[in-house]
Amino acid sequence: MNRVAVFIDYQNVYRRARSAFFNEYDLHSLGQISPRKLGDLIVGRKPGSSLEFVRIYRGLPDARKDPKGNAACTRQVAAWAAQPLVQVFTVTPRRSTSCSGLARDRRGMPGRRPLLAREVRATNAHGQRSTPAPG
Repeated sequence: MNRVAVFIDYQNVYRRARSAFFNEYDLHSLGQISPRKLGDLIVGRKPGSSLEFVRIYRGLPDARKDPKGNAACTRQVAAWAAQPLVQVFTVTPRRSTSCSGLARDRRGMPGRRPLLAREVRATNAHGQRSTPAPG
């Protein structure tokens, strides 16, 4: 049996879904995903596979700068976290004003991508970290 772990950079998946199936004037809710359903879809394409976990990484607007965006994203994160086998990781960007902004940290690097890359490298197939969590 093949064990599958799915790592999702939410903003990239959301933007690609929007550009593939919708236009820029459609409701912002179109293009949203269910991490668990996406994981099940991926696993379902390879017989004999089982889903170990889905980890989804997304930016979270600063509550002081964008309270409405932060509240919407927080509700979305809570809904995802309630799905079995789904683990959600958020990064509060230092210079973002909305969910859709490409946030960059103080070094000019995208905030969620370094976290995602570190997690993929440090996680084994059982969802256990093989190195200490980044500080």
